[in-house]
Amino acid sequence: LNQGMPVNAERNFRKAVDLEGPGGPASEYLTQVLVQTQRGHEVPPLWKSAVDRQPKNGDVRARYAMALLHTGQPDAAEKVFEEALVESEDTLPVKRFFAPFLVQKKDLDRAMDFYEDCIDAQPTDIQLLMEYAQTLKEAERDFEIPAVLQNVLACNPDPDTRAQTMAWLIGLEQP
Repeated sequence: LNQGMPVNAERNFRKAVDLEGPGGPASEYLTQVLVQTQRGHEVPPLWKSAVDRQPKNGDVRARYAMALLHTGQPDAAEKVFEEALVESEDTLPVKRFFAPFLVQKKDLDRAMDFYEDCIDAQPTDIQLLMEYAQTLKEAERDFEIPAVLQNVLACNPDPDTRAQTMAWLIGLEQP
């Protein structure tokens, strides 16, 4: 794909999906190829077949919901997220993908609960911590943000993220 041969890339990833089954790493790469070649409408059926094969897999269900969301079907995506929370063995990936969707819908309390569950499992995920801090800001809970920003800084982020985090933290602590 990077060499300008999307047809070859797609063919190879489809073979890989056939060998490993839908829902594996090749499915994610095939998704990227389809989106980059303006065929994003083919992505939801790809992930739906993975859900049919692995109905208890929370990661596969979350990716199916995201595919629906990216193809302009937010109601269907929300339904898949809700079902995945009930029917999946591991709901952590579902919560990770569902939380930003809930923030957009302004269901901030539920989104923060999901973010907190994800942070408990992955306390050094810088992107997750930053999303949580943004959600706290949107929920007007500025008094909780400094602790989250301190956790980001403790994770040794890249220089740009570190600078932005420090600036935000200073702005909150020393207005």
